[in-house]
Amino acid sequence: MVLVVSAILLVRSIYSQLAVVLVGLICIELGVWQLAHRLLPNDRRFHALRRELDAFVECSRQLNQAALAIQINDTPEQRAAFDDLRRALHQSVDVIAEVAGKRQEDLPRASEEEMALGRMA
Repeated sequence: MVLVVSAILLVRSIYSQLAVVLVGLICIELGVWQLAHRLLPNDRRFHALRRELDAFVECSRQLNQAALAIQINDTPEQRAAFDDLRRALHQSVDVIAEVAGKRQEDLPRASEEEMALGRMA
C-alpha cells in the first residue's frame, strides 16, 4: 500500500507511476493470496512474547476504560475493577520478563489451560 501511495506522491512520470502502482498492486494481491511471505518473509521467532505483548496492550485498553468509568461514576465496584486490571498488568509484565528472548522451543510445554489463557508455564 505504501508503494502505491509513494508512486502517486513521489514519482513524476506518469509511466513510472503506472509501473510502480502495478508492482504495488501485485504485491497487495500476493499478500491476499498468502504468497507474499516468500518474497517478504516474516521471521518472527518469539511467539510467546508477541502473544503476551498483545494481551498487555488489550489489558491496557481495558484499564483505560476502567479509569474513564471511574471519572464518570466513582464506585467501589469501579475501583475494584480498576485494581484487578492493574494487577493483571503487573502479572503480564512478569510473564513478559519470563518469555523475553526465548523461542517457542525454549519454553516449557504449556498445559491446554495455559494455552487457552495465552499464558506460558
